Amino acid sequence: MHLKIWKNKSYFSNNKNRFMSKFLIKRFFIIHNLFINYYFT
Repeated sequence: MHLKIWKNKSYFSNNKNRFMSKFLIKRFFIIHNLFINYYFT
């Protein structure tokens, strides 16, 4: 039972990390595009 809880915990944190990295990458691209548009128009 303890092992199961620990597994679920690690699974949850992995999902969270994946979500955060996706979010940050998206955000980075948006900022990057705004930056380029600002400088090249």
